[in-house]
Amino acid sequence: MPEKSTSFNDFKLFIFSRLFLKQLFLAFGICIILFLILINGLAFITRHGEEVSVPSVLNLQSSEGTKLLLDQRFKVEVDSVFVNDKAGGTIIEQSPEAGAKVKENRTIYLTMVTFQAPVVHLPKFEDTPYKEYQSDLATIGLGVDSITYRPDVAQDLVLGVTFKHHALTAGIGLPKGSRVNLILGDGNGGTVLLPNLTGLNLDEAKFGIRGSQLLLGRVVYDSTTHDSLKARVYRQTPAARADTMVKVSQGTLIDLYLKD
Repeated sequence: MPEKSTSFNDFKLFIFSRLFLKQLFLAFGICIILFLILINGLAFITRHGEEVSVPSVLNLQSSEGTKLLLDQRFKVEVDSVFVNDKAGGTIIEQSPEAGAKVKENRTIYLTMVTFQAPVVHLPKFEDTPYKEYQSDLATIGLGVDSITYRPDVAQDLVLGVTFKHHALTAGIGLPKGSRVNLILGDGNGGTVLLPNLTGLNLDEAKFGIRGSQLLLGRVVYDSTTHDSLKARVYRQTPAARADTMVKVSQGTLIDLYLKD
């Protein structure tokens, strides 16, 4: 027991000695200095509190705007969109906006107008009213440049579409933003000879109707018909006559009655 008491007393004397306290304060001071150096070093590395103003690059060409930002130590990322009335390469958006205060090396996101318009496909136009078709075109980014009329019983129905003097078919690809020309019926179509469709199958009758600038009406199968593929026209309305030529207006509906 006396030895333990002596060791404890020696320890107490040591920790309260001037030498120990001096070393303790020295170590504490070194820790504070290292902490201050670390804080100041981080502030220097990150340029804490130092901000720069973002320049405006709107309406500049992408190459010009990108160079301006890179010269001022910004990073740049560029995306592109199609805009019909803007020149390709023009910067139309930037984020952050011009005048914003940011740190150096901040990434500036730019949106420019693409140089090449995407391709869209001409929608089906046969027997489509003009207003409806104009809306269909606008939905996919096409416009109407001009309208011409030709004699047809169907008024304001789209009969054809042209682009740069070339007739188009539904589904053909055009650059987005293109403007097409529409051919519409004037509602004053002339008369055509009514074909006699008796004895034809449905496909043959349809071909004869279209070739005569007429329209297919109802298709009615006789109740005794077992095989529609073998069915033939036995009656039509309006009826054709064998002894004389019958004339009807263009676009007249022809009802067909078939049986096998």
